[in-house]
Amino acid sequence: MAEQFAQNPRAQHVPAVLRRLRLTGQELQLAGPTHDGKYLSIGDLRDKVVLVVFWSSATDHFEDHVALLKQAYGKFAAAGLEIVGVNLDEDESQLQAVLKRH
Repeated sequence: MAEQFAQNPRAQHVPAVLRRLRLTGQELQLAGPTHDGKYLSIGDLRDKVVLVVFWSSATDHFEDHVALLKQAYGKFAAAGLEIVGVNLDEDESQLQAVLKRH
């Protein structure tokens, strides 16, 4: 499809869509450095309920989402909920500003 409809602006998204379709039933692979210089692997959270949130400080209603995440964590942490935030900001100072506020 990507080759046949290369002129379509959405054609560039085809590989990512196909990759996501193949994820069903597969174990999540997520790992990387944390904002405080440590390293996190999703395997470290085995036996937990993990909510993965991809976010950017420029997201509409971002502050409302933070409040909802805090509320959910407060309510379900004792039941094993962990929230892993994956920040998509390109400028690290934006991440640092959010961390300072929250």
